[in-house]
Amino acid sequence: MRNVQLSDALAEKRALGLKTVTRRPSTFVQAGDVVYHGEALVRAGAIADADRRSDPKNGYFALYRRDDVAVERPDGLLESWGWQRPVQIARYCPTRCARLFSLVREVRVEPLNAITEEQAIAEGMARGRLGGFVDPGEEDAAEYATAVRAFAATWNRIYGPGSFGPSPVSVLELGEPISREDAEWLASRKRGTTLAAWAERKGKAA
Repeated sequence: MRNVQLSDALAEKRALGLKTVTRRPSTFVQAGDVVYHGEALVRAGAIADADRRSDPKNGYFALYRRDDVAVERPDGLLESWGWQRPVQIARYCPTRCARLFSLVREVRVEPLNAITEEQAIAEGMARGRLGGFVDPGEEDAAEYATAVRAFAATWNRIYGPGSFGPSPVSVLELGEPISREDAEWLASRKRGTTLAAWAERKGKAA
């Protein structure tokens, strides 16, 4: 599975189903691929009731930075801290530490500044306290009249001032989040068959 990492604020939007699309300067992901969304991890000391669940390295455990929840591995044990730095950025979050997964429904290429208001909201832009739209990664951020302008501010913050423009980008339509169990099942399917397999699996579940 490839890592399509998200910032803390946008990971929260994805977990709530409020972010259903993401744009990247380029991608190796194809429609039908299963991806995980790496999140930033932080080092923490003793965790209540943790001793019976794992043996921490150097006395430290891993937490998700956005909500301080202990990282639980697929085997049910808590993830001990195995990195030198006190923060592991989302880009290098390992698959075993992931808790957000997606089945990519569509991948297309279009000019970045062709984004519509509806698509900007699907990217996770939301209303601020004063009724305008805000960059979700900025505390006490300025509010903008449109979601597109808020998205442009977000893009410029991540990729550098002035980077929002007509350059082509990859647009990944993510649909609803899926569970680790479903992600691993889909990842075991032959590439190119996952969308049909998922539709069949959901049909049987219904």
